[in-house]
Amino acid sequence: MKNKIAKAVISSIMGVEPKDINAMPMLDMGYILVEYPIEGKYVGYKVKFEKGKIVWGVLNGRWRDHERDSVISYRIIQDELLISEKFNDGSLINNTFTLKDL
Repeated sequence: MKNKIAKAVISSIMGVEPKDINAMPMLDMGYILVEYPIEGKYVGYKVKFEKGKIVWGVLNGRWRDHERDSVISYRIIQDELLISEKFNDGSLINNTFTLKDL
């Protein structure tokens, strides 16, 4: 299930179709590697679950866990996954995914 959630998070943030995204647990690193192709090359991100929220980052970059970064959470309601991204200005973006499509 965490792989599906990680795919939905990156899909929501980057605007990429979930079907184009691969997610692989990197158990020794403590995160899920999420990648998708752009112009023949793969772009990679990392996603981890921490204290009731989801933290992500560019694969070779920093974790988006600064107080000014958005806070990402999720909820599963029946067969749907809701990804919420709350920004420090109070605005909120919600995206809903069907679990079977992830």
